[in-house]
Amino acid sequence: MDTLRRLKEEKLRRLQARMIAPKLDLKAALFDKQIAAISDTNTFVSFCTTRRAGKSTAKAAKALEIAQKFPNCEVPYIGLTRASTERIIWKTFREFILKYSLPFRMIDGELKIKTLQGSTIFLVGADQTNFIERFRGQKFPIVLIDEAGAFRQSVLQTLVQDVLEPAVADYQGQIIMSGTPGPVPKGFFYEATALKKHGFTSHSWSVLDNPFLPHVTEEWLDEMLKRKVKPEITPRLEESG
Repeated sequence: MDTLRRLKEEKLRRLQARMIAPKLDLKAALFDKQIAAISDTNTFVSFCTTRRAGKSTAKAAKALEIAQKFPNCEVPYIGLTRASTERIIWKTFREFILKYSLPFRMIDGELKIKTLQGSTIFLVGADQTNFIERFRGQKFPIVLIDEAGAFRQSVLQTLVQDVLEPAVADYQGQIIMSGTPGPVPKGFFYEATALKKHGFTSHSWSVLDNPFLPHVTEEWLDEMLKRKVKPEITPRLEESG
């Protein structure tokens, strides 16, 4: 009886926490193109943007939203390496949590974020041991993949189609991947974004659309082109594949 009572009390506590917990205000945190991209309800969604356009920030916001929506779930955020994933997005998660007083607990050493409802966002790098195998047999409401254009494309395709697609089936969930235009117009990410193959819907925008970087102008970007800066810095996605 004591065990049953404790389970009921824990269930009630989590329900109450879910009802009263502050939630991320997407309209305040993101701009229109970010919101449109993460509001896409298709199972497979891709973003192809320039650097500094805010694609990783959009995915972080989506991860926080889903972790609050589904109790006791796991939300993987996958990057090229564990170190690069931490460098790119961990600070953004912290800023969102502090700015909006979100009821999440960050575990720095493990790169995990816990919710009051028992859910976990966890960061993973493709360089970690048994990277793909750790996702087999799991179930997730959403999986987010960063730096997708830099992955070995055969690995990315296996990860998405053979491993992650079955993993999101229970929740009728999503796989969202993003990256910058690559130097060569080929591979799984290019096909998903530029050609909209493999069931993906695609969203693109540039650093010029990011209102949080008002100093970035067409003139600034033209100067970058004159200095032969890589095309992933510019908004001319069609020129770079």
